[in-house]
Amino acid sequence: MNENLIDKGQKEKIDFSKKQYLISDWDGTLVESFENILEAFATVMEGEFKVKKDDAKEFMTVTNGATLSSQFIGAAKKFTNKDVEDTIPYEEAFWKLMEGKTPKTIEGTRDFLEKAKEMGIHITVWSGTRSDFLEDQIKTLGLEFLIDFWVGTSSGTAAKNKAPLFSKIIEFYKIPEVDLIEKSIVFGDGKGDIQSGKDLGIQTVGFLNNGKNNQKLEGSGADLLVERLSDLLQKFQTE
Repeated sequence: MNENLIDKGQKEKIDFSKKQYLISDWDGTLVESFENILEAFATVMEGEFKVKKDDAKEFMTVTNGATLSSQFIGAAKKFTNKDVEDTIPYEEAFWKLMEGKTPKTIEGTRDFLEKAKEMGIHITVWSGTRSDFLEDQIKTLGLEFLIDFWVGTSSGTAAKNKAPLFSKIIEFYKIPEVDLIEKSIVFGDGKGDIQSGKDLGIQTVGFLNNGKNNQKLEGSGADLLVERLSDLLQKFQTE
């Protein structure tokens, strides 16, 4: 594991014996379609703002985990100095390009979800993926019986990250917010995922995926970093 990631990542001991809820990112954490996402984002940025595709892809990589709306706003400002207020046309163009592209599960995802479920862990997926796309992807992959609740975003979401989705998670589980915060872990592969958890006061775990996500997580401030899904599962099993 990269020493810089360790220094910036593993800051606080997590008592897994007290954790009952896993709030996980989707793409890059449980499934992989990031290359399709990068290409769709870059295509829209090139077509609408004349931004080089490589620049757009790099921007999206370093802002991974942020909402799509905030990424369009940020990229337009950085590369063209334009202030974009209405991102819906760009987001709709993005999702049009993503139609029919079902992601692949990351190695070990199904086993991880099955074993976590057997251990009594409540699994939530929150995602910057549009809600209808997220539901379709989960069901197409046959994971709907392993995930207790999923929630995505809608086009034009003004928030910078996924923290505002937490209110829907509270509503679903029907437990006090303070209890859900204390008993949850936020899990993801990007800085935006980790920041979402930090904004809510929830401890965070970054997923390196055998080094593939090092760039996306460096400097994230995650409380713990794991290389594989099985590493996180082991934490739940042994503590």
